[in-house]
Amino acid sequence: MNLSLVIAILTVWILLNPQMAASDWNQFRGPNGSGVAVKSTPPVHLDSVNPKWNITVPEGHSSPIRTGELLVLTGQLENEIETIALDAKTGDIRWRKKASATELEKVHEANSISSSTPCSDGEHVYVYYGSYGLLCYNMTGDLIWKKPFQTPESLYGMSTSPILYENSIILVLDNDRSLPDSQLSQSKVIAVDKVNGESLWESPRPYNRSGWSTPMVWRHDQSVDLVVMGNGRLYGYDPHSGREKWYVRGFAR
Repeated sequence: MNLSLVIAILTVWILLNPQMAASDWNQFRGPNGSGVAVKSTPPVHLDSVNPKWNITVPEGHSSPIRTGELLVLTGQLENEIETIALDAKTGDIRWRKKASATELEKVHEANSISSSTPCSDGEHVYVYYGSYGLLCYNMTGDLIWKKPFQTPESLYGMSTSPILYENSIILVLDNDRSLPDSQLSQSKVIAVDKVNGESLWESPRPYNRSGWSTPMVWRHDQSVDLVVMGNGRLYGYDPHSGREKWYVRGFAR
């Protein structure tokens, strides 16, 4: 399905749904990471002939997010990657910013270099590109901070999305590269301060190679775990420190 049509459909849903308009869909699979919009009543039938608005946007595999009055998405235009903010009611482009990647990562022909979904706390927008790293913009498109990373080596290209937890941005960087003089991988999960991009913690994932999942926060029994899928294992980490708390075997490569 054409991404511009997806944007139009999403906008129709948001505009026709007062519950959704009142609460942001601020990261991959929504604020709770489950893909469920509580008390939402999306329309059963969509008018694709007469949408509220329609706009052509660059290609990409990321999902759009809704934050305040903005729809934010990422895309690839030829050899450039950019973040685009649209007015949720009109589709007008509020701002668009290119990421200054010097070299674009190699991805599978079915993938895109723009596959990671942004996230937002309502005051800033946080974007990850495998070809660059993390970028933080304010709601008017000014760059607040940037944190470049070496592009992980991945079988199909990166697609994991950053998520918010309290004052941090959490990101999984699974990697096919091995540590120096080792058969263990350079994979890790990291947290950075959402205010300035400074590192808060990182936890190694030496038994994981390239992966494409996005982490989630699991609140249970008066406890909070950061849950991350990996090849062969499912992990639970302390989201405040990155300490590995548990893992479960039995998952496919």
